[in-house]
Amino acid sequence: MGGFSSALDFDFSGGTGNLADAEAALASLRERRAGEIDSILSGVTTAGAGIGDIDLSDEAAIRARATELNELNQRLSPFSGGRVNDIQTQLRAGLDAVDGRLAELQARRAELETQAAALAEQVRNQQFFATDDLTGSQGSFDALQAEIELFGAQQAMDELAQAEQRLQGERQRLEADAEAVALRENQAQQDLLATIGASGLPEFQDFNQVDPMTLEQYLNLLANNEEEEFPLGLSPTAFSQNLGVIRA
Repeated sequence: MGGFSSALDFDFSGGTGNLADAEAALASLRERRAGEIDSILSGVTTAGAGIGDIDLSDEAAIRARATELNELNQRLSPFSGGRVNDIQTQLRAGLDAVDGRLAELQARRAELETQAAALAEQVRNQQFFATDDLTGSQGSFDALQAEIELFGAQQAMDELAQAEQRLQGERQRLEADAEAVALRENQAQQDLLATIGASGLPEFQDFNQVDPMTLEQYLNLLANNEEEEFPLGLSPTAFSQNLGVIRA
């Protein structure tokens, strides 16, 4: 075709350089976008994997996964289209798994709280007659306390404190009673040993060397010592007369 003419300059050879620069910049952006999405996808895959295998007692590790997934979600928010929708679905699945695990943890803590309340009630109603009687309840207390501390069940710990207070109080009482019994038995033994004479046999008091009391004195003694155990008869017995302890 010949004789072509135009009022506009139809020679675009001078603009192709700018177009090439734009295409190069676009390719670079696409490459950066793909790299960022690849990085996000890798992070989501890692953070969302094995959430159900984390120890239920490790609340910090469970919540750390939620933090990672939320941060990755923020990084993904500027993007759309392509693989983004699939990654968002994977993110939601990971966050749902975290919520499920935390719900399990909360349920376990509630269960421990119920157990602690039951133990506190049992200990409160139980009677203890010797320190050995505390063994079973103390064992249950120690086992439950270890589990409560493991799962960080603070409300259960508050319930358990009531049982601990009761057990400690009973242990102190029983130990004090046992100590008092031991002291009495030791004193009785010392009193018995004090009666042993040079012959190696017990020697009792010679009542003939005791000043005899009158009947009136004896009755006054009874009146002043109502809590003591004395013979109920008001007259001197033949035994007391023979000893010469009471004089009519």
